[in-house]
Amino acid sequence: MKNLKEEINSRMLTDKQKAMLEMSEMDIKTGRLISQEAVNTRNLNWLKALA
Repeated sequence: MKNLKEEINSRMLTDKQKAMLEMSEMDIKTGRLISQEAVNTRNLNWLKALA
């Protein structure tokens, strides 16, 4: 299985797309994650604030 850098290099991605993937990998490595439940709660609260 390819690692992220190999995958990035094997595809035609823009520099911005490459940067986003590298930032994502760093977030995973450093534990900067959010659960799907927390995302759903934030989205619901945001939508309620719009009403």
